[in-house]
Amino acid sequence: MSYHGTVTCSHCYNRGHNLRGCPQLKKEAAANPNSYAATKLNRMKPRTCSYCDQTGHNRRGCSTLKTHKATFTSDTHLWRQAFAKWATSQGAAFGAIVSVPISWQDHKGNYHNGDEKPLIGLLQPFGEGDGDSLDHRQMQGGLRDWHVLSIEVIGGELRRNGRPGTQGLMLPDIPLIAPGTGEDHWGYTRTRSDEQSRWTVASPSPVGEASGTFTALEVAQERAAEWFQSGKDANTKSNYFEMTAPQRKAIKEYLNDSATLDELHGRLNPSTDDNSESNNE
Repeated sequence: MSYHGTVTCSHCYNRGHNLRGCPQLKKEAAANPNSYAATKLNRMKPRTCSYCDQTGHNRRGCSTLKTHKATFTSDTHLWRQAFAKWATSQGAAFGAIVSVPISWQDHKGNYHNGDEKPLIGLLQPFGEGDGDSLDHRQMQGGLRDWHVLSIEVIGGELRRNGRPGTQGLMLPDIPLIAPGTGEDHWGYTRTRSDEQSRWTVASPSPVGEASGTFTALEVAQERAAEWFQSGKDANTKSNYFEMTAPQRKAIKEYLNDSATLDELHGRLNPSTDDNSESNNE
């Protein structure tokens, strides 16, 4: 791209297109298949999209990516409303005092066994962990995101700047919204039962509702823009996930108070319930 802000063709030197899209090059090649222009055109590799891996277009013009991005946005927006409702029902909004059964070190340098003396901390605003993965992908089940939530440790070891340290948390087992068990891409069962996921609310949040900007459509759009951005480690179609129609319906029923999370999760996973019943028999 030139300093004029537009692309300049390396064949005809006109602005507004590159070598691949040069109309003069294509005209010269069509007029004489044995010409240098034809050889240059034939040497160019077909464009391959870095998102869907199909030829004929790039990531910028990928229709699949655009469709997936819109669906990712709407699914994230819907899921975050459901997660905020669940968190509110648990008192797990910003400022809640949380108890975590993990080993920790206090500000005096003493170590404590989390089972005997749990770590205590203030729950931080949603989306402020090391990686913001609070979106509909949690519905896959068993995802082990170590810092999806964060707490400010009370009485713990201080940072160099004198401020309290922080501790990352996983999501607990939340039926439908973020199940503790699921399957990976290869069909293997994965579970999330680490100490960081077994936290409980010791004192509810004084804020009340866990919504605010977290459930805003604009924030979901920003989350989608981050996930679909290009670059060296850009996400591709192979690791894209979207809700199924039954999952979307179930989430909406939960938001409308038509059913509980346990009821909806059982409805979507009847085989799990059948197996548990047969085992109890």
